This record gives sequence, structure tokens and C-alpha cells, in this order.
Amino acid sequence: MVSRYVLFLVSVLLVKNCFSQTPDIIVTNGKIFTSDEKQLYAEALAIKGNRIIAVGKKNEIEKLAKPSTKVMNHPFHPVEALTREEAVIAYTSGSAYAEMKDDKGMLVAGQLADLVVLSDDVFSIPLQQLPSTHSRLTMVDGKIIYNTLKK
Repeated sequence: MVSRYVLFLVSVLLVKNCFSQTPDIIVTNGKIFTSDEKQLYAEALAIKGNRIIAVGKKNEIEKLAKPSTKVMNHPFHPVEALTREEAVIAYTSGSAYAEMKDDKGMLVAGQLADLVVLSDDVFSIPLQQLPSTHSRLTMVDGKIIYNTLKK
């Protein structure tokens, strides 16, 4: 099980300058992957409506809270965690479902060839190594757009 890691796969750029808005929800004590090379992980995030308005250190984000803000302090317990299999399904076919795409999300004939080859087997490596896993090959619509594999 993926324990002590918040499985927020934040696929947007890190938002730093939205501090003028009052968040509806603040989530703290997570390990949030941001996709920002300058700050790959954050401790907290603030949400307004259906948008992430700030991501950063716990103390910075908590300063945004007003009396109407719900603060969710998450010392995640293993019973609350996703298994690795559930996380991969959520990231692949779950994402395709959310996009209402019937032609991606699974490795079967007839699906779009959108896939990655990872540096490690995410189902068997130690939990501490998961954050260092990276793409070795990326394909979008059947075209290789990134490749570090030896030919």
C-alpha cells in the first residue's frame, strides 16, 4: 500500500501567487507531487471551488485560511491509502474515464498508443524509491516523444 504519501498527482504548474483568494479547503501534511522542476513536492495545497489556487509549505498555505475554510490535516493512515494497483488504475483508465475518452487508458488493441516505460517496476520497488521513478520512454498517439532507452 502507498502509505504516508498523498497521492495527489498535480498535473498543473505550481501556483504561487494566488494568495489573494480565500480557499474553501486546505489540505496539509501531504507529499504532493507538483510537476514543477523547481519544487517537485509540496506539503499543502489550497482549493477554491474546483481549482487549486496555491501549493507550498504547510505554514504558508495555512496562513490563507479564514473562518469559512475547511482545513484537512491528513496524517494518512495505511487503511486510508491506495494500493499501488489502485493508484495505477486511477492514473490510467481512471484518467481516461474522467476525460470521457473511450480510446485510451488501457493497453489493448484499438486504444491510442499513449504510454510510458518507467525506470522501475512500481509494483515491486520499496516504497521509498517510488518518488525517484521516472519515464524512460514516452509515446503519445503512437509517436515517441521522449526516449532514453538504448537502441
